[in-house]
Amino acid sequence: MSRTRRYLSNGMVELFNGRIREILRTTHFDTGADLDAMLWHYRRLYNHHVPQGTQHHRTPMSRLKHWSDSHLDSFRKKVHDQPALNSYPFSPST
Repeated sequence: MSRTRRYLSNGMVELFNGRIREILRTTHFDTGADLDAMLWHYRRLYNHHVPQGTQHHRTPMSRLKHWSDSHLDSFRKKVHDQPALNSYPFSPST
């Protein structure tokens, strides 16, 4: 994992923010609840289903799960993966 306030971690944040910016630029939301639902869905997708090159081509949650298995005393709860993508369909307002 990259450390905070380093070039690599700043680049990862900028890439994530750029993806969010593109969604906001190209999608119309009728309500704040629609926007909130889209952001929740995207964050879930990004953390649980999109492999990251900086995470050795694993998802952020799978890396966290792997790390938590070797550092059990650092966590109050067990880290779990989320269900598959098609378990919670999302359809933004048009």
